[in-house]
Amino acid sequence: MCDCGTSPTSSSTSTLSPGPHWKWRSKSPTRICSFSRVNTALSLKCFIFGVVLLFTQRPLTVYGILGDYSNEFAVHIPGGVDVANTVAEKHGFVNLGQIGSLEGFYTFAHHSIRKRSTEKSDHLHGRLSSDEEVHWVEQQVVKNRKRRVPQFAFFGSPNVNIGPSFDRTSRTQFNYQFNDPLYPEQWFISGKSASGHNMNIIPAWRLGYTGKGVVVSILDDGIQHTHPDLLLNYDPQASYDINNRDGDPMPQDNNDNKHGTRCAGEVAAEAGNNVCGVGVAYNASIGGVRMLDGPVNDAVEAHALSLNPDYIDIYSASWGPEDDGKTVDGPGPLARRAFINGIMKGRHGKGSIFVWASGNGGRHIDNCNCDGYTNSIFTLSISSASERGLKPWYLEECSSTLATTYSSGTPGHDKSVATCDQFGKRRGPMCTVEHTGTSASAPIAGGICALALEANPSLTWRDMQYLVVMTSLSHMFGYGLMDAAAMVKLARQWTTVPPQHICQTEKDRTEGTIPNIHNGRLEVTMQVNGCVGSSHEVRYLEHVQAKITLRFLPRGNLNIKLTSPMGTTTTLLFERPRDILNSNFDDWPFLSVHFWGEKAEGEWKLTIINAGSRNAPRPGILRAWQLILYGTDVNPVRLRSEPRPANLIARAPSPPPASFFPSPDGGFQVPNIFTLSGSSPDVSVASINGTVLSHSTRQSTCHKECVGGCTGDGPARCNLCKHVKYQGTCVTECPEKTYPDKGECRACHHSCGTCVGSQANQCLTCSKDLFYIRDLALCQGICPEGYFTNKETRECVPCGPHCTSCEKSPKDCTACDHHLALHNGKCVGACPDGFHESNDYRCAENLRLDPETGKCRLKEEGGVVCPTGQFRNGTDCSPCDESCKTCFGAGDNHCISCPGVSLLMGSSCVKECPEEFVKTGVGINECLTCRDNSSLVNGVCVKCDTNTYYDSTHRSCVKCHPTCATCSGNDEMSCSSCVQGFHLYKGRCVPCCSEVNKGVPCCTCDRMLQNCLDGSEVTGSVLGTSVVSPLSSSVKTTQDPIIGATPATMIIMACVVLIIFFSTVFVFMHRRLEKMTVDGDNSLYVRLASRDREEKASLGLTEPDIDLSPARSTGEFRPYRDIPSDESGDEGDDRKFIEA
Repeated sequence: MCDCGTSPTSSSTSTLSPGPHWKWRSKSPTRICSFSRVNTALSLKCFIFGVVLLFTQRPLTVYGILGDYSNEFAVHIPGGVDVANTVAEKHGFVNLGQIGSLEGFYTFAHHSIRKRSTEKSDHLHGRLSSDEEVHWVEQQVVKNRKRRVPQFAFFGSPNVNIGPSFDRTSRTQFNYQFNDPLYPEQWFISGKSASGHNMNIIPAWRLGYTGKGVVVSILDDGIQHTHPDLLLNYDPQASYDINNRDGDPMPQDNNDNKHGTRCAGEVAAEAGNNVCGVGVAYNASIGGVRMLDGPVNDAVEAHALSLNPDYIDIYSASWGPEDDGKTVDGPGPLARRAFINGIMKGRHGKGSIFVWASGNGGRHIDNCNCDGYTNSIFTLSISSASERGLKPWYLEECSSTLATTYSSGTPGHDKSVATCDQFGKRRGPMCTVEHTGTSASAPIAGGICALALEANPSLTWRDMQYLVVMTSLSHMFGYGLMDAAAMVKLARQWTTVPPQHICQTEKDRTEGTIPNIHNGRLEVTMQVNGCVGSSHEVRYLEHVQAKITLRFLPRGNLNIKLTSPMGTTTTLLFERPRDILNSNFDDWPFLSVHFWGEKAEGEWKLTIINAGSRNAPRPGILRAWQLILYGTDVNPVRLRSEPRPANLIARAPSPPPASFFPSPDGGFQVPNIFTLSGSSPDVSVASINGTVLSHSTRQSTCHKECVGGCTGDGPARCNLCKHVKYQGTCVTECPEKTYPDKGECRACHHSCGTCVGSQANQCLTCSKDLFYIRDLALCQGICPEGYFTNKETRECVPCGPHCTSCEKSPKDCTACDHHLALHNGKCVGACPDGFHESNDYRCAENLRLDPETGKCRLKEEGGVVCPTGQFRNGTDCSPCDESCKTCFGAGDNHCISCPGVSLLMGSSCVKECPEEFVKTGVGINECLTCRDNSSLVNGVCVKCDTNTYYDSTHRSCVKCHPTCATCSGNDEMSCSSCVQGFHLYKGRCVPCCSEVNKGVPCCTCDRMLQNCLDGSEVTGSVLGTSVVSPLSSSVKTTQDPIIGATPATMIIMACVVLIIFFSTVFVFMHRRLEKMTVDGDNSLYVRLASRDREEKASLGLTEPDIDLSPARSTGEFRPYRDIPSDESGDEGDDRKFIEA
């Protein structure tokens, strides 16, 4: 870890490299980390580095410290690639190319600055931003993005070595009894789940849909496209390696990058080839993007999300921010642009389909509404259900989850997902039965969406969400378990939904107080008319977002609910017990899909409850909130009376929805899809009696807009038009919302006022009440996050760098990326002199002492800060209650700190802590903590349950490992007693060995007592081996050992182990050599010492003067190279050796 550099020709350095980039076919000098040349100084350097990390508390990855600034800059240069190259060269940058399909956005790199730095390169940023060709620039920052696999392993990662021998001629196409060895283990496909619920994948196959013609791309750590189960369906046009910037997405062969390959196998593993299993859409094309095996930043994410959007139909992503129960994070400005670009332009205007894993933070009681990817309206957020139809231990409950598919559950009780696996040069196992978490659920959902797209290629991104909502089984998980057969049947009858309307309410800035007492609540209401009478009117709801700005510490105490006019209540945010250090939400959009189909008009109620168990030192403040309602103004569901046959759908052309003309009833006039472009039949013009009119007759009575004659009076009777034809009539110019194309006026996209084409990004002006997104050339009902809304020009202008929201102007930032602080409307890495960073990530000005009044005042505002014992009451200071030392209001229940020996409990001062509490003596609350083996629940200390243990660090009860009945820790080696069927052996619960569980971790048991014998050893699979284990559940196979919640501690431990190891080796070697020198097996040294003593005695030297050490030289000690044999060698040679 500590000695990293380039290999094999580069010299080694002592710095942490950006991480390994080795591939099967390396295209550049590779990066490696090794323990070569490790010495005491290097170990000391590791130790110091670990200590620094411990005190800075900054997360670490193999690619750098999270939040570090890289040497890459994202820029927006509308002038094109030649202008971008010129600008890059002018300022000393290298243009690395366009960011995906985001036109005009490029990545610049500057090689004179470090690839990782804790400080911004303001001078380079200033040079780029001052260039007139550059419209926007942002230095890129390392982001923490994790694969959606559960956070800890149970018994390892069992794999199955099946293949590569296969027979393509044995494929069965219609009875769906495939010869693939793991096909019987794919219970989620066959419908053999223990819950009895079926995703009906095989019935969808029987209807003739297997994903043919649909392209799916896995955004992950790459896919092994040479895998025999993926080779046939692999599509290089849907693939790219962003980390190495080439077209080969092959992952590293290091056993840590198999995640993407597993996900790809779930979607499109070949059927009937006698290898591994079968994909849900086994005839779909599959590609992969290698992006997670390197430093991830906003540009990397945007590139992946916008790769070849007119070719790729479905993007499947099983990663996101840290699922640690305290992070609030989402896509950056470039990734947000990529989402918008995808749904507006992707698939030739029908919209890219983004399928996202909802997260695995259930162990930390996380909530996926704090994940800006899964709570986006653009993604299908997919959760998991276990084989028994239960909520898995890793599941996150949140209102943004749209649907569920099957995945892993409790080890020993639920099966995991069987799929193909990465195998390396050593030809290891190529299949696995242990793919787990929501990482496994999202690709299954992507495969089901591919079946629906084959049934109806004209489906838009919103159509797909409607199909999921209307066909899912129940409301146990989101809208329920996905049903493939129901989706393809409905897809065949589906008619494209009307255009999406967005109704945004005015922001309510009336401040409300959030009580700090337990279960105290704030309720606020808002009257909404659904933007009736405007072009944004919403009568039938789809998504609902509540944008909330508040301050409350600890933030994790909050429970936020939203109630619709029809009485439906959804929980936008559950309590997150680990989120204790943060206090703010700044315009965070909480999403709910639970109001789908309801009416928008009426009273909406927002309820904020202090429901957590931790004490809040003071009340919080709701500063602002608003609702964003998405939906339609007409009934969106209109089905065809008869489903189209599958063979007709596969061949019939499907014009884009943008070419449809609005009809008076709000529907669409669907053109004849069987009229092929390019046909030009001859036209004969005849009178009413059938006589063909001559050219002169037609010409003499024609309208001025006619050329080439006519059949009667008026512009509608022309044979040809002088200018253009609109709805059968010749006109001088095309009216609003149309554009000329080959002599005819065709419809613009519904969002355009005027346009140059039918696509959403070909608008010149927008329809009434829409806003023009300048840098994307799109029209939207509201400006997206990260844009300033200019109501005068009706434009959306990008906010400044690293700015997540801005209000008064694009340069006046109101909220920043989560690693930055807000100062004077700009986002900065550190507050300048005279300022300090407050709890809400703003730079607050330091105070000065007014010599006249003796009070502290703000330097510029002159506001009074009250002295100890008083609180600010408007512009005056009022005294605190006599029981308080400092306070935030009047009364004995508004204390912040206590005088003398009094102790703080809640917001009151007491003389001693109640019996059930323990005095902590530190922090904001001195009577907060319960006694050992008890946890604070709803303000009361309760003892830990039998299947939990007391965590003294967090002073709370934590669940044991699933195999433990009682325990002292949360891993499988900390059990003190076991659940039924398992037996305790050296702190671990394992079953008795038998033929049934052969290969599973087990022990030799006493036949009578059925317990582990003292002398037995645990056999079977252990961590790091590859044996099938039905007891294993979740394995974080892609987690690097140094990526974790406490990287500093792990580095310190590793360095200490290194120091101990090398010290032990040194001492051992030194003693061995010393022994060999003095009294070892080689008698030469004894003989030499004896001769030396005789010589010195002859010279008159006494015994104390004689040094018996045979190696007194100041040069290098070479014990064997120059030693003569015992039989030969003379005295002169002996003396020469001693002197050497």
